[in-house]
Amino acid sequence: MQFFAGTKAPLAWAPGMVECKCTIYNVPSSAPAFIPSSASPRRPRVSPWTVKLSETPPAAPESGPKAASAAVTRSRLRAWLINLGILAVSILFSLFLAEFALRVLSPGYSPLFLSIYQMADGDLVLLKAGIERRHVSAEWRVNVSGNAEGLRDYTTPRSDSGGIVLGVGDSFAFGWGVELEEGFLAQAESLLAKRKVRFVKAGMPGAGPGDYARFLQFYGERYRPS
Repeated sequence: MQFFAGTKAPLAWAPGMVECKCTIYNVPSSAPAFIPSSASPRRPRVSPWTVKLSETPPAAPESGPKAASAAVTRSRLRAWLINLGILAVSILFSLFLAEFALRVLSPGYSPLFLSIYQMADGDLVLLKAGIERRHVSAEWRVNVSGNAEGLRDYTTPRSDSGGIVLGVGDSFAFGWGVELEEGFLAQAESLLAKRKVRFVKAGMPGAGPGDYARFLQFYGERYRPS
């Protein structure tokens, strides 16, 4: 598309998004508004211009009640996200302080007492062999130790000539919060000491029926309860 300077006729642009190269000629005002390039080979040329046109003007910024409502909504959402972030950081910081206080003031307090356990065959949780810890809480101060078999039982097994009782269970059988000798399995063993009946104390905190079954499956042959 070629246009010529010096004319009074307005420049008409094609509708839609177009990209055109316009060559400007310096011609008298009496020249026609549009002359094919082949009909004017001698006219001096000026460097071509490249322009981009659009029939749709750029959208004006929104104004009015809708724009104000959208701005308020964005502001509220931003404030809500900021408050949520502050709340999450505050909770994490509080938990950190509580963890630190428990470790310093009461190093044996549950649930910080997890380092005494190990994973055994059958995905069972047993005590670490030979572990010794002091279990301290607001209600008790007791010793917890594991024998070579990973159980809270005596290091030297009692005589079992009178039979073996395999005691599985949860924290009650484990003797949570009491000394080993105060647990009901140890008490029963003491009562039957003259009969030389050994009680294998295989209770573990948090254990359930599935754990009892797996313990019997993987360790039942070792103890052969009567």
